[in-house]
Amino acid sequence: MAHKSLLEEINSIVPVRDKEYFVENKAVNIIAGTKHLVEYIKDNFTLEESDDLLKRLFNSLKTGDDSKFRRGIKQIKESK
Repeated sequence: MAHKSLLEEINSIVPVRDKEYFVENKAVNIIAGTKHLVEYIKDNFTLEESDDLLKRLFNSLKTGDDSKFRRGIKQIKESK
């Protein structure tokens, strides 16, 4: 028996007539979360580290591949 992920379950109960609201709400939440993450990175890492992490973050968002961002975090951890 196949199991649906939680996201698939949530998506299946969203009425079609509200799909625009759902997408808008998701986007607003993601943008707010990203804004807070950017502020956190800028406040808690050196300028060089934050510049690199932000570049990696935005590239990961664009490509959908988080491996380079994870690699950047790993490099910072290993340098300490």
